[in-house]
Amino acid sequence: METPANVLDTLCYAWAAPATTWELPAYAVGRHFRAWWPGTVGGGGPYGDEETGCFAANWPFFLVRTSLLIFIMPSRKLIINFDNVPKMDVGALAQNCLTNMSGNARFPEAKAQTDALQAALTPYVAAASILHPTPTQTAQLQQLRTTLNRALAGVAQLANAQYPDDEAALLSTGLALGKERERHTTLEAPSRFQLVDGPQPGTLCAKAKRPPHAVALKYLYTLDAAKPDNQWLTVVVRDGDALLTACKTGERVHCKVAAVGGDTDQQPFTDVLSRIVQ
Repeated sequence: METPANVLDTLCYAWAAPATTWELPAYAVGRHFRAWWPGTVGGGGPYGDEETGCFAANWPFFLVRTSLLIFIMPSRKLIINFDNVPKMDVGALAQNCLTNMSGNARFPEAKAQTDALQAALTPYVAAASILHPTPTQTAQLQQLRTTLNRALAGVAQLANAQYPDDEAALLSTGLALGKERERHTTLEAPSRFQLVDGPQPGTLCAKAKRPPHAVALKYLYTLDAAKPDNQWLTVVVRDGDALLTACKTGERVHCKVAAVGGDTDQQPFTDVLSRIVQ
């Protein structure tokens, strides 16, 4: 039968087993200190002399990994931009927020924000319920929506400031947490890159397949491939092909392409293709 000490010892090994090079020093230090830390949790456990005293042996590593998890995995925040919430949903969202904030012990000083939200919600619901609004009423509804969005953002910003690391407290407002953005620092180079004759004489057409997570393609072209990139001509296209026009019939044009997007401007280029302009 496992004792509490043995269970903790086993969990320590499952959690604190060294996995990467930077973790080994802390693990080694812990093993060294095992000799003068007898009788700790896991000491004299069922694993033999080499495997006893897991928590005592591995405490530096255990603290390092736990600290890294705390800093690497920050808590999410409430969204503060409500422009994309559908017209007929934003009223229900605001009412839910008011219901949750009423008597919420976590936010005793939120009266100014909730009063502003209530004042913005009532006229908005009335205006949004009009089935066939006139142009004037539509413009008024847009103004009321802007005011309502601002009031919702005020509640969200207050909560984010008071409880930056407590998602439960944030959710108690009745508002939604933002999704953590997936990071794609370096994108793949575009594929299926081709350089073909253009629709008119004296032009070329460049085409490539956009890689995942890219928002556009950036084509660079030049008559002298020895020039640095900042001296090549640039054409950026979101969709479709790139038309290269700064060339003449009989000239050889060199071209390459990179994706636009990610968290850095230094995205990898394809190999350079060249073609004589017709």
